[in-house]
Amino acid sequence: MIGKTFFETGLEAILINSLLRLLGGSSGTAMVLLSCLALPAMAEEAPVTGSKVEAEVKNGKVFISARLDGAFTPDTMKVLSGGAPITFTYVIQAKQERALLWDRLARQVVVKRVVKYDTLKKNYLAWEKRDDKKAEDEIEFEEELRKAEYKKSGEDANDEKAVRDKASDGSAADNADAPPMMDPLILPTEGEMIQWMSDTGAVDMGPVEGLGSQGTYYAMARLKVKSMNSSPPLTYILFFVSFLDFDTGWMMSQPFTMPAAEKAPAPGGS
Repeated sequence: MIGKTFFETGLEAILINSLLRLLGGSSGTAMVLLSCLALPAMAEEAPVTGSKVEAEVKNGKVFISARLDGAFTPDTMKVLSGGAPITFTYVIQAKQERALLWDRLARQVVVKRVVKYDTLKKNYLAWEKRDDKKAEDEIEFEEELRKAEYKKSGEDANDEKAVRDKASDGSAADNADAPPMMDPLILPTEGEMIQWMSDTGAVDMGPVEGLGSQGTYYAMARLKVKSMNSSPPLTYILFFVSFLDFDTGWMMSQPFTMPAAEKAPAPGGS
């Protein structure tokens, strides 16, 4: 770890005093702030201690699963327990080997999950979205997190129109066709939360038809972990904990082939 200079220590003290004034002297949040600033000054390499990427062809579809162990370090848990949401973004691909050209990207699905600790009820709130068209940065959970905050504060979080209007300065017309907000998955324990966030389960990559039965395929997956901005005061301190973000890089499965006889079942068939 790189030691702090006199200038850095003095700047840190000024920032702490300024933020505590914004917090109105809240001792609980002050402890979270001080803990975050006390974390190591540089990002470490991806802390994953084990990984597994597997592909399976079943019932005329391709399924890929990814499991990663060790992503929740003590520092990550410290930030999460302070109320800051953390996202796990899995980018999952099925690729076809080619001898003379770059391997072909056959399918891609982004599985994005976010978890937030409920400091009042002492459980974890989690959401998941999957998309095979949007880029990972286009998949957002801002409305779901905002709804959770309103519910925590006692406001009518079930009135989704009101929640959206508050976030957009009352421009209800912009939100008229917005999809319903997702309700969170409630995970009572730390162990259940880590298990759910670290394992995608079997992700449906789509039907075998269109991929072709010739050639060899393999699955690839990567995980990006990122701390999210939250409502004040955490908005002001996440600058200091952004070093917790990491990217595992690509992980690969064993090669697999498409059985020639594997067809998607006909509608209404057994």
